[in-house]
Amino acid sequence: MKTVRHWGHGPYSLAVIHGGPGAPGEVAPVARELSSVTGVLEPFQAATTLDGQVQELRSVLEEDAQVPVTLVGFSWGAFLACMTAARYPSLVRKLILVSS
Repeated sequence: MKTVRHWGHGPYSLAVIHGGPGAPGEVAPVARELSSVTGVLEPFQAATTLDGQVQELRSVLEEDAQVPVTLVGFSWGAFLACMTAARYPSLVRKLILVSS
């Protein structure tokens, strides 16, 4: 499974993080709308542990994003965004938490 979808054109300075876990694609409408303003990453969670999901997100940010990024997290994705920012503060400029 591809673990990240790119919306718009780089640089990718924003990432939207879905809820669930297990709800990949649910934030696609938000990512699509925001991509008219900036490049957006939509990472998908495949790991089965919190640490694994934090590492997946870190990897996506390091490989695909222009860091530091703004993370927009929805539900579980908001918690995951917070955990990632706490462990890797140099990767995150801002957190936007929705339904958290």
